Amino acid sequence: MPQKKRDTTRVEFHTRAELEIEGQVVSGTVEDLSLKGMFLKTDASQQSIQIGQEVMVTIRFSGTTSNLSIDVQGKVVRLTQQGLGIEFTDMEFDSFVYLRNVVAYNAGDEDAIMDEFSRTFTEL
Repeated sequence: MPQKKRDTTRVEFHTRAELEIEGQVVSGTVEDLSLKGMFLKTDASQQSIQIGQEVMVTIRFSGTTSNLSIDVQGKVVRLTQQGLGIEFTDMEFDSFVYLRNVVAYNAGDEDAIMDEFSRTFTEL
């Protein structure tokens, strides 16, 4: 079920992802995803990770016919015992289109996601 927070729709979506933070790699599972960010559930020690740190995110999408990953630049905006909230700050257009398709499919409201896509793309 999609969740609304601020001006983007978040969808529950579980897939593997890795963050590279100052040479450290943190692996985990994406719990929710939007056009502007994600929450990564991870068991990794987060003692050295701080809000505001720049990260490189690799989200891995596995399907029955292909394995695809997208790389996204972001920053840490939330830290909890369960994981990290990441805000996306930059990504390739093709990655953004793929992300839009994933969110739209899982939200079930393609028109609303297309509006968000138009707004978000002009901001990135």
